[in-house]
Amino acid sequence: MARPTAATTGQLDALDERRQGFPFEDLPDGVIEVNDVTIGMASNLTRDKRPLGSSLSIVNGRSRENWVGRRGGYADYVTKPDSNLVLKIIGFNGTENDNWVVRVSVGGIHATATTTGWTALSGSAYSAFGRMTHAQMLFSLYLANPQKKIVKVDLEDLTFAEVSEAPICRYITPFADRLVAAYIHDSASGILPFGLAWSENADPLDWTGDGSGTENLIQNPSDTGDEITGLLGYGNVLIILRERSIWHAVRQPFQTAPMRFIPIITSQGCDMPYTAVRTVDENGKLTGIMFADKRTNGVFSYTPGSRPQRISRLIEDILFEDIADPAKAEGTFLSRYQEYHFGYSTDSSNPYNMSKYRVFSQETGAWVTDDSPTATTIGVVSDIGAPTVIDDLSGFIDDLSGVIDGLGGVVFQDPILLKCGTAGEVQDEDMATAASHTFTWTSQNIGAVSRRRLIKIFQLLMSASASGDTVLEFSKDASTWTNIKTISDPSSLSKIGSKRGFSGDDLYWRVTSKAKEFRFTEWWAKVLEKGLKQLT
Repeated sequence: MARPTAATTGQLDALDERRQGFPFEDLPDGVIEVNDVTIGMASNLTRDKRPLGSSLSIVNGRSRENWVGRRGGYADYVTKPDSNLVLKIIGFNGTENDNWVVRVSVGGIHATATTTGWTALSGSAYSAFGRMTHAQMLFSLYLANPQKKIVKVDLEDLTFAEVSEAPICRYITPFADRLVAAYIHDSASGILPFGLAWSENADPLDWTGDGSGTENLIQNPSDTGDEITGLLGYGNVLIILRERSIWHAVRQPFQTAPMRFIPIITSQGCDMPYTAVRTVDENGKLTGIMFADKRTNGVFSYTPGSRPQRISRLIEDILFEDIADPAKAEGTFLSRYQEYHFGYSTDSSNPYNMSKYRVFSQETGAWVTDDSPTATTIGVVSDIGAPTVIDDLSGFIDDLSGVIDGLGGVVFQDPILLKCGTAGEVQDEDMATAASHTFTWTSQNIGAVSRRRLIKIFQLLMSASASGDTVLEFSKDASTWTNIKTISDPSSLSKIGSKRGFSGDDLYWRVTSKAKEFRFTEWWAKVLEKGLKQLT
């Protein structure tokens, strides 16, 4: 049966074709062999359309390369300077490997270029918690939050202050050699959720000169209720996200009208503004944006010139499960592993305290879920830990002289994911950190529709780098689980499994593990058909 042509809003590539709209294939009798376990969670499909290599649920795991397994733990990246709530964690990329991590909290701003400690910046701090956006322009950092006018952070003078001529706004981004602001809080007109403003050309401090300006994105009466929810630069295009639409701004060669505004997508928008992020490939090349939208119950990938691609179909029955406030969810993109992370709170009394995270891998097309740690903000920064430099490499490169020998300052720094805890901690996800979280991978229902089945033998090809309880279980309803085997140290093993048979109308198995770097690459089972299912 051919794949339905309406499976997505745009053209599917081979990876998507394998995961969405695929034809039904009967489970084989005798032996089930699964050699691709990277498909991830698939719960929002009819039973006949769920790939056998997919999972009903993956918690605290990652799907990478050819394996699925336990994610890294979180440990202090830099010892916190105080216990204040962190509004934003930002990576600032300076010149000549001058990279910083900036921690914006209630009560102060701190920055560091090493992992040994923080430096407090001088200025009038934010006094309350709230989401914020940031932009880097002309080697300075700018912050937007409705508590203040746009704030400039100067990492040379170690100071921060409001830009006196700038507006109070929610969203900022550099575009067309200007700093652009949106969702303006105007003292005369009040809040303008459809309003834009921009600075003078090449001067983010001048908001009154001839090259600066303002614009209200209203082309028909309904636009007044279509709030702007994000600004993201994409080369020569400025992507303007709104609650129910997507607009573009393009450059014009006129000083007093440097941008032209065009509605592009009128059927899809973004009502979770802080989940919108730009995506890049492993080499840092811009590839598009991703964002979540509660109104249409999806996560989308968008590149100018195409329609938004819905990438969340496989888990849309649980995508925003128990979410407290969609507008306070937050996202980030980890280019090293091509992963989109967004988190949200399930506690209406603490809507900023994210405790549930969805993670999407662009490489494998897999979705997984994390249930810890609780964080007030998440972000990706360039690692400022001890770097690898050309001059440190041993062997052949170390023996070379001349130009190669002079490259001692060329630094290899990977992007890393940081989460900031509810007591001001700044922690990074690290596979080398074991921590206490439990990885859980739950199989699809491998029972038959009409007959009872017996799973006589099953086995996983796996690896782990340390000890930690690893448990195999089975269930007849994916709710009540029966222990099959507990292994306290799987690090010396290459496979685990059981010859203890289990049968039923519906059959599930799962593996849980606390072992560091536990991962598996394939599994198989011997299946025997039994009698027809009987009415009770």
